[in-house]
Amino acid sequence: MSGKTDGLNEELQKLIADIELLSRTALGELRGQTRDETSDLHASLAGLLSKASEVKDALVQKVQNADRRVHDNAWTSVGISALVAFLAGVVVGHQQHQQRQPPAGTP
Repeated sequence: MSGKTDGLNEELQKLIADIELLSRTALGELRGQTRDETSDLHASLAGLLSKASEVKDALVQKVQNADRRVHDNAWTSVGISALVAFLAGVVVGHQQHQQRQPPAGTP
């Protein structure tokens, strides 16, 4: 995995750990409430944790796919970047050229 993917993975792992800590804290505070309310909260938090894990997996997969595509098509990526830079230069040069020209009809 690349450094960016590792960083994303670490951040998502921290998020999941925070959700787990929040659920344990919330459940600890609800000890005096009814069992149904506590189990409902636990089920909701478990669903949230599951969704967070799915999102993490999907994001990691997308980052890996994008990274692989760029590595597999390195010259295409370089060519597209060069084309974009060239076109930007043409546009900026054309605008600067128009600004330097005197209005029509002036000597």
